[in-house]
Amino acid sequence: AARTQHQAYDLFGTRRLCMGSFQSLYGSTVRTPVARAGTNLPECMKQEIAHVMNSQPAYAIDAVLPHAGHMLLLDELLDYGPDFTRTAVTIRKDSVLCDATGVPSWVGLEYMAQTVGVYSGIEDVQRGERPAIGLLLGSRSYRASVPVFAIGARLVITAKLELRDGNSLVVFSCDIEEEGVRRAVGDVKAYRPTDIDALRAGSTID
Repeated sequence: AARTQHQAYDLFGTRRLCMGSFQSLYGSTVRTPVARAGTNLPECMKQEIAHVMNSQPAYAIDAVLPHAGHMLLLDELLDYGPDFTRTAVTIRKDSVLCDATGVPSWVGLEYMAQTVGVYSGIEDVQRGERPAIGLLLGSRSYRASVPVFAIGARLVITAKLELRDGNSLVVFSCDIEEEGVRRAVGDVKAYRPTDIDALRAGSTID
């Protein structure tokens, strides 16, 4: 239900809101309208969330993603906040899908998707859970200004939360930069099923 009292907001999963009739950004009550994040968050809410997140320890990238081995494409978690995550990867000769010149720039969409996964992974870890598996539903737009991410390039990937429907469906706007120059932009739509095992078995999931 909508909240009407001026209350404080706690990070990730709580439903206490700091102003107005906002519905929970993170609870299952968000349906209509879909909660929007980013610049639409009340300033008091941003301050509350930033305070909580800034007091959190840094995380190793493999602690906030379910990926492992060669499927873990990112090197490090650089920063995170109430509505974004920022990661980095350095392109090496042994990077996944790397050839003599580098990694095809279309792989940047997966870099973005894993950076989005970091966002929900932080939520899981802060609840004392293991990072859950999420599903990339797709992207309406992905554009790269280079055909290849060259060997030796250090890419910084930023994912900013644009909207969220409960704990399941999210949309992020993303970009990839190399030494401050934007190399790719796109959006990522992802879904986190409540029961991944049921999905694997072909069952219907709410």
